[in-house]
Amino acid sequence: PRSMLDVRFPLVGFRSGMAASPSIGNRQSPIGDGLTLDDTAEASTTHLVIIDRSGNIVCATQSLGNHFGSAVVAPGTGVLLNNSMNNLGYAAKASPNFVAPGKMPRSTMCPTIVLKQDKPWLVVGAPGGQRIPTTVLQILLDTIDFARPLEESITARRFHLRRPTSRSEPGNHIDLENGFSTAVAEDLESRGWKAEVRKPGEFYFGAVNAAVFNADGTITGVADQRRTGSAGGD
Repeated sequence: PRSMLDVRFPLVGFRSGMAASPSIGNRQSPIGDGLTLDDTAEASTTHLVIIDRSGNIVCATQSLGNHFGSAVVAPGTGVLLNNSMNNLGYAAKASPNFVAPGKMPRSTMCPTIVLKQDKPWLVVGAPGGQRIPTTVLQILLDTIDFARPLEESITARRFHLRRPTSRSEPGNHIDLENGFSTAVAEDLESRGWKAEVRKPGEFYFGAVNAAVFNADGTITGVADQRRTGSAGGD
C-alpha cells in the first residue's frame, strides 16, 4: 500500500529479455539433470541477522536472482520481483525440480539458527549461490566442532566442492579461496581432485552475516568483509 511505502521506480512495467526465456545472462539455465545455473556474476542475494532487546531473531536470506530480478516492479510499491523460476529445471521432465504449477524450486539458501540447551546460540547465513551451503557448513564446523571464535571462523579461507553443470563434467572439482598455499592445491591434485585457486577480491565465496550469544549475556555480531556488510548494535 502507498501509505506504507511511497517509492517511484523507473522500471515499472518493464520486462527484460530474461522474462521470456529460461536463461541467465548469455548462459542457458536448463541442464541435462534438470538443475539450473545461478552462479553468474549478476546474482543478487542478501542475508541479514536482526536480534532485538527481547531476544527475537530474524535470520533471513532473500534474493532477486539476477540484478533487478525479473526487472518487474509490483505497481505502486517500488518492490522488485525476483526471477527465481530460473531455479526450476526446464530440460529433464523426470527431474523433481522440473517446472510445473504449484512447485517450489530448489534453493541453496540456508539461514540457520543453532540452539544450545534449547536457547538460541548461533545465527548465521550468507549469499553466494551454490557456495551458500558449503560456506555456512564451514562456519558451523569451525565454530561448533573446532571451537573457533565466530570472527575467526568467518575470516578463515574457504573451499567449495563445485557442482557439475552437466552430466559430462567431472564431480571432483574443488575451488580454493585465494590464500591457500600451493602445496594444498598440489596435494589435492595428487589425490585426484581438480583444484582451482580463485582470484583475490572475487565475490565468489559469498559473505557471511552472523551473531553469537555469549555466556555473559552479550551478543557479538560479525559481518563478512568479503562484501559490503556491516555489524552494529546499541
